[in-house]
Amino acid sequence: MRQFCWPILAMSFITLMTSAVLAQEPTDAETTDIDTAIEQSLSGAAKNQKEEKELRPLPDIKDVSELGRLSHFEDIAVMQRRYLPKTGRLELFPNLGFIINDAFFTNAIFSARASYYFTEAYGVELNGMYLSTTDRNVTKELKSNWNIETRALVTPQSYLGLDFKWSPVYGKMGYFDKSIIPFDMYFALGGGNTRTNQGSDSSTLHIGMGQIFAITKWAAFRWDVSSYWYQAQANNGATGTFNNIYAMVGVSFFVPEAKYR
Repeated sequence: MRQFCWPILAMSFITLMTSAVLAQEPTDAETTDIDTAIEQSLSGAAKNQKEEKELRPLPDIKDVSELGRLSHFEDIAVMQRRYLPKTGRLELFPNLGFIINDAFFTNAIFSARASYYFTEAYGVELNGMYLSTTDRNVTKELKSNWNIETRALVTPQSYLGLDFKWSPVYGKMGYFDKSIIPFDMYFALGGGNTRTNQGSDSSTLHIGMGQIFAITKWAAFRWDVSSYWYQAQANNGATGTFNNIYAMVGVSFFVPEAKYR
């Protein structure tokens, strides 16, 4: 029995000694060799990846709808922050419009505005307008069918004023997956003088908002909705506060030409 135990004990002792040797911490030299091997392996992989990326041709992107062909985290499509910069530029805005809160008369508006921008967000605008008034169909029917003649208490004929403009919102929008259109949204606050059909001039408060959609680096489509409050004497002799809401649309032209890219 003892003859069988000694070989088993010897084999167990050799196994324990081998495990203890394998479990020892590596020396500093061994650690340095391992780190060097890892760094060389990683740098080699990065080099191979870079060479493979340089050899791979980039996809030919001709349309916005084809941006989905780009690989994630490899090919990057960059959208510029400002396609149509405004800082230090003059905006000329000839436009047409009408009063939208007059039920009995159509008030056509012919307007011209000139803006100067100190920064992308802040600017001032000079606003001049001329208005032409005609009867709506309902007004004509009242007169022809019922012999009722409708007159406006006050009809604005012209306006001249100065506004402060603030453009806190800008962005880009897709147009039917065909193109990307940069835009700005602005708010305006100012005042001026309204000439009415009574021959009087009335101080006016103006609040407005609108959007500018860039067409090129020097031209943009623009719409505007504004509210004008003024106090005037009506045709019945009474004095009151009146409010007109104007809707305007036109094309803006920016000078000088942008040379930022």
